[in-house]
Amino acid sequence: EEGDYDTTRVFQATHTQDHINAGTTFDNLADSKRFDIASRDRMKHSAHINYFPSDATTLGLYFNWAQDDYEDTNIGLNFNRNHDTTVDLGFSPNPLTQLHFFYTFEEIQSEQSGREWRSTIPNSETDLTKNWTGNHVTHSHTVGLGGDYILIRNKLDLKLNYSFSLSKQDIDFDTGSNSVVTGSVGLPDLQTAQHKLDMTGTYKWSKQLDLCLKYLFQNYQNDNFSTDSLTPGTAVSSTFVLMTGTVPDFTAHSTMMYATYHFSN
Repeated sequence: EEGDYDTTRVFQATHTQDHINAGTTFDNLADSKRFDIASRDRMKHSAHINYFPSDATTLGLYFNWAQDDYEDTNIGLNFNRNHDTTVDLGFSPNPLTQLHFFYTFEEIQSEQSGREWRSTIPNSETDLTKNWTGNHVTHSHTVGLGGDYILIRNKLDLKLNYSFSLSKQDIDFDTGSNSVVTGSVGLPDLQTAQHKLDMTGTYKWSKQLDLCLKYLFQNYQNDNFSTDSLTPGTAVSSTFVLMTGTVPDFTAHSTMMYATYHFSN
């Protein structure tokens, strides 16, 4: 049985013979480069230190730094730099309990260059006075704590983990001398926040078989000035239609039951 679904219908509907006869144009500047295939210089550094103040306490410090430079890219991503620092603390007050805590700070910086142009305006693709540069800076904070508990030795275990993440992104633009793009513009901040709770109980049915019950809670909030007031599937302007849904705030609860079997040697 043949259906009437045609994967090329949208393309054919927007590329009529009249459109082709009028001549085709490019949506991207010829000077632009995709960052994933552009020439790149990368540097990475990392460090990890563990300290044991006592037999029951561990302290860890982690640092990661990376930078990508795209020196041959005139239009596109110019550089991307990120670093993160994590401090974690582990404590075991007794043989049946292990507790942990961590905090992570992450900063991401990137610079992207572009040019205001239209294919219908002659020579606009080479007009350097219409260049602009976008600077993105994201700061993220994540804190977490949890523990592993042996409720009944060799029979019942419980794992509990909670984390909270908060991030904010600043976006600023520096522009060229042309009146179309002149001035420096800062966009409203983009913010996200997430709570996550994960609980897992493991019952040792036998030496080889574990029965597990897992509960997961998530609460996500997104503050995005560019999409918060838009409705999916509607014409926002004469040149823009939001085809997919915005990232919604949500609260989710999920449970899972599963079994783990350990094969003996």
